[in-house]
Amino acid sequence: LCALLLSVAPDRLAAYVDERLRPLLDRPELLETLEAWYAANGSRAAVAERLGIHRNSVGYRIARMRELLGVDPLDPWHARQLQAALDAREVLQALRDLGH
Repeated sequence: LCALLLSVAPDRLAAYVDERLRPLLDRPELLETLEAWYAANGSRAAVAERLGIHRNSVGYRIARMRELLGVDPLDPWHARQLQAALDAREVLQALRDLGH
């Protein structure tokens, strides 16, 4: 997906990221939790271990994301969109790091 996203104009990628993740962009702990959730295939224990937080904190953060985003980040349809936005955010950061 990241290779495909590289072919998209950065301003369009930024708009997509903003559209999907805006409520989380100033909450790094929630973005980190969302990324970890998808990387761990939805394992609360794995996310908690990876982030060094309690399992219950993972559940709290997922609930908070649901509230802020207005969608369920665990729903497969929304999860694909959010994962694409996270990937687009990563591509944009890589482009900035390269001076583009």
